[in-house]
Amino acid sequence: MIRRPPRSTPSNSSAASDVYKRQTVDSLTKALQKANAIILACDHTKLVKSLSAQKLQALDIKIVIDGKNALNGDEISKRGIIYHGIGRGNKTSSKVS
Repeated sequence: MIRRPPRSTPSNSSAASDVYKRQTVDSLTKALQKANAIILACDHTKLVKSLSAQKLQALDIKIVIDGKNALNGDEISKRGIIYHGIGRGNKTSSKVS
């Protein structure tokens, strides 16, 4: 996983750029430890298998946007996580008024 600097960073020598230097991690779990949301843009079997509803809940993920409709939205939403499958719509465990 690579974290890139925001496009609004003026130059490579700015203080903001120093904070957002490319960072790599060697596992999906490490990449998601401080995440609040996930955007899934691929459906690689290994990746999809590692993103179970139970694991997402354990990582305290609040929102999942599934661009490939690869995850089980019903199971994810049952755990209180907001799920949006592109083309499927939103799934939440409770009604929002």
